[in-house]
Amino acid sequence: MDNKNNFEDLEFENLVEIRKIEKPEKKKGNVLYLLIILILLGVSGFLGYRELNRGKETEHLKSEIKKLKKQVSRKDDELQELSDKLAKIQSVFSKSGKKKSELLKNISSLETELKTQKNKINQLGKKVKTLQREVKRLKSTNKKLKKETKSFKNLLNEKDKTITEKEANIKELENKLKQQSVTLKNLRETFSMESNASKKLISELISEQKKNQKLLEKNIKLNEKIKSLNKKITVLENVDEGDLIPSSDMLTLAKPLVNPPAKVKSKGIFSKIKGIVIVNALIDEYGNVKNAYFVSTDIPQDKIDRGILINKALTTIKKWKFSPPLYKGKTAVKTWQPVTIPVQSE
Repeated sequence: MDNKNNFEDLEFENLVEIRKIEKPEKKKGNVLYLLIILILLGVSGFLGYRELNRGKETEHLKSEIKKLKKQVSRKDDELQELSDKLAKIQSVFSKSGKKKSELLKNISSLETELKTQKNKINQLGKKVKTLQREVKRLKSTNKKLKKETKSFKNLLNEKDKTITEKEANIKELENKLKQQSVTLKNLRETFSMESNASKKLISELISEQKKNQKLLEKNIKLNEKIKSLNKKITVLENVDEGDLIPSSDMLTLAKPLVNPPAKVKSKGIFSKIKGIVIVNALIDEYGNVKNAYFVSTDIPQDKIDRGILINKALTTIKKWKFSPPLYKGKTAVKTWQPVTIPVQSE
């Protein structure tokens, strides 16, 4: 029959081979990539497990087809026997007209049995067709699984390439970190040297603060003298050259002629200092600075030690040259007046 030939022509593809992918060695900094590779391995294993199940199903279907083949062959044999019996009965019926009714009954029973056998054979043929469809479907799924495994292999190769690239980047970063560690060591050495210098400057600052305190006390006394002199000026009509005159409407203050800025060193290597220092200076009738004391500054203490700044400002103001202060625009006199000194980094 045709069904037998169809069963003999069925061919099944081999199961997809699942290759064990070697896990890459664990390295520092590649935890994320190792996780991605493990996930891909799990997915490929799951697909291989599914493919194995498909193979088992195909084997089961093969066994079912063999059983159906055997059943079909048995039914064919039975049908052949029935047809032989029917031929014999028909020959007997043709020879003798005896027992015609019994023979007709036997023929009808045989015909009904023959119909039932044909129906069973048709049902078996339908089952065989459904099994053939299932086999085709399994073949197509096996092809799809092969394609998926190939795509996953390509993904794994790409991930390996990216991991090698990332390892190279990590090596570069390690080299940069080594260089930065060397620079940090050098900076620490420079900071330790600066800290020792700052300790010396603090001791100098304390001494300068003591001097400044004395100058403030002197300034208080001088202010008292200035007040008494102001009272006397209201009484005096004539002022001699070189007299000490307090600030008033009749006094023209001295103007700087030579005024270099105060240059100082900053604490840090990369920080720069810029600002002003205000001092109260005693300027004589020749425009020279005879004395001065610190008043205020806009430079914060974290930029430079205050004692160093005050000392530098007081030494710089003594290098300045002024036009002489004039009383009533004619007589050169001495006077105390505030002076703004610009400060810059060296």
